[in-house]
Amino acid sequence: MKKQALFFFLALCFGLTACKENADQQLEEAETQSLPSEQNGVSMEAGQKMYAPDAEKMTILIENKSEQEVVYGKHFTMEKKVGGVWRMVPFKDGAAFVEIALFISPGEMETEAIPLYLFHPPLSEGTYRIVKKIGGQSLAADFIIE
Repeated sequence: MKKQALFFFLALCFGLTACKENADQQLEEAETQSLPSEQNGVSMEAGQKMYAPDAEKMTILIENKSEQEVVYGKHFTMEKKVGGVWRMVPFKDGAAFVEIALFISPGEMETEAIPLYLFHPPLSEGTYRIVKKIGGQSLAADFIIE
């Protein structure tokens, strides 16, 4: 009886893991697979490389090493790497962004809080990236949920 219960438990765990991996495979493939974290003197990186699955926010650092002021907004997308392919992580229903133009002067750095609560918690473990359009170019900041 104990062996049957143990077998059932292991089969259940394996099945749940397979379902989660399958759910990640169902995410829509990101339009652009290769994105830089720096381009034309503007860079974006995660404030830290690892975050907990239940983290409510993360931070990104945007640095302007160019000679021109750059413009960006609050909008972003989040993608997860699944089987070597970047896939879009959908927002919760009703998620919205304030449409505002933000500026970074040459030689300046800005820190922006990214609200992870806009996605269905908890985020599954894996490699993610935040994608933002900054100065007319898309940049990505990778981080890990663990």
